[in-house]
Amino acid sequence: NRDNYNSLQKEHSDLSNHLRQLEEDFERISGEHGRAQNERDRELAELRAQAEQREQAIAAVLENNVSLRFEINTYRRLLEVEEGHLQRVEGEGLSSGGRGSSSYHYQGGSSVGGSSTGHFDNQASDVSTKKMTVQKSAREYYF
Repeated sequence: NRDNYNSLQKEHSDLSNHLRQLEEDFERISGEHGRAQNERDRELAELRAQAEQREQAIAAVLENNVSLRFEINTYRRLLEVEEGHLQRVEGEGLSSGGRGSSSYHYQGGSSVGGSSTGHFDNQASDVSTKKMTVQKSAREYYF
């Protein structure tokens, strides 16, 4: 019985040590898992914040895009009105007997500030293909 008792005590001691080792391993693994989960949560929060910032930037760009398209369309319409006015003036000839005086200048080429500037004359056939700078000093405006 004594040998059986001693062997059971030794087995109990071994099992207790093994249980303690398993509990320590479990605590260590649980701690690592908790730290890894916290790290993933932190990274997820950072990514969400970055996504929110990017969404705000995209929204701002889209808003600016809409605003710029509206502005471009407004200037396009103004340019069309001025081109129509220039075509009427070109068709009627340049007469100075109006209520106001207008001076029209065109600028050829593809860059503003190019070297081929000059006064508008009746021989300009490609009015719509040239960049125009219209300077008007008159008492009435055509819009």
